[in-house]
Amino acid sequence: MDTADFLKVTDAMVMTAQRGGLTPDLEKRVLERAYFMYIGGVSDDQCRNYFEALRIELRLLMSSTG
Repeated sequence: MDTADFLKVTDAMVMTAQRGGLTPDLEKRVLERAYFMYIGGVSDDQCRNYFEALRIELRLLMSSTG
C-alpha cells in the first residue's frame, strides 16, 4: 500500500468518526476549518463544509500517526 492509499479517507470512515463522537479538540478543529471554508467561498452548504473539514482533519491525523 503506498502513502496515497493510506491517506485516503473514505465516506464510511468520515461517517463512523462523526457517529462515534469526536474529541472536543478535534470537533473544534473541524468546526473552525468548516467556518473558514465557508468564509473562503468553498461552499454555502454547511454540511458539505463540515464533512469535508472532518475528512481533512482525519487525513491529517492519519498522516501524523503513520
